Amino acid sequence: MSRRPSTGNGGWTILESLIALTLGAAVAHIALQALLGTHELQEGMREEVDRLVVLRVARSAIAADLGLGLEGADWRGFPPDSVSLRAYRGVGLVCLSLTSGDTLYVRWQGVRLPNARKDSVAVLGSNGRWEQLDLVDDRRVSSKCPADTTFDLRRWIVDPAPSAVPMVGRHWERGSYHVVDTVLSYRSRPRKNLAGSGSRQPITPGALRTPGTRFVDSLGGFHLLLTAKDTSWRRWTRLTGGAP
Repeated sequence: MSRRPSTGNGGWTILESLIALTLGAAVAHIALQALLGTHELQEGMREEVDRLVVLRVARSAIAADLGLGLEGADWRGFPPDSVSLRAYRGVGLVCLSLTSGDTLYVRWQGVRLPNARKDSVAVLGSNGRWEQLDLVDDRRVSSKCPADTTFDLRRWIVDPAPSAVPMVGRHWERGSYHVVDTVLSYRSRPRKNLAGSGSRQPITPGALRTPGTRFVDSLGGFHLLLTAKDTSWRRWTRLTGGAP
C-alpha cells in the first residue's frame, strides 16, 4: 500500500499546495479587479459631479451676474480668459420721508449685505437717470418707513449726495471671472479710490482643461465653452444672448 507523499506540513502534498496557491492568487486577482473597478467607478462619479458643479456655477452664478447688467455699461468680456463686471448684490427701495441729502433709508433685499469697503451704489433718481455713487456706510436701523412699517430698513450714506430725489438704489461690487488652469475663479476688487487688490478665488473644482475652456464673444451673445481635462466632455454655456 503506497504512502501519500508529504511535505511535512499537515499532510499537504506539493500538488495540493500549488493548487491552493493558484486558487489564492486567482481570488486575490478577482478581489483586486473588483477593487480597481470600484475605484474607477468612484473616480468616474467624482468627475461627473465636478462637471455638474462647473455647469451650475457657469449657469447660476456667471450668467446670472451678467444678466443683471448691460454689456458695455455693466460688464465687458475679454475673451478667451476673462470677463469684468459690476456684480449687483442687492437693491434698496428708498423711503422718501426719511431720506435726506447723502443719507438714504432703504428697504433692502439681495444676495449679500452691502459692504462699504468695496461696494458702490447705482441710484435711480426722480429724473429717470442713474448715478454711480460710493457707499460710505451701511447699517440696519430700528426706524420704520411711515409708508410701510412692516419692513426693516437699512441706512446708506453715499458720496456724493444724489443730484435728484433718489427712488431706488442697487449696490454692486467690481469683480471679474477668469479661466485659470483647471478652474473658474472670481476676483472681487475694492473701489478705485480704496487701496488693495482682491486675489482670484477658485469657485469650481479643478475639472477643466485650458486653453480648451474659454469665453467666446459671438454675434449671438457671450458664451463659455467648458472642456474637461481629458477632452472627453465639452459644453457650450450661454451666458447672454442666443446660441453661438
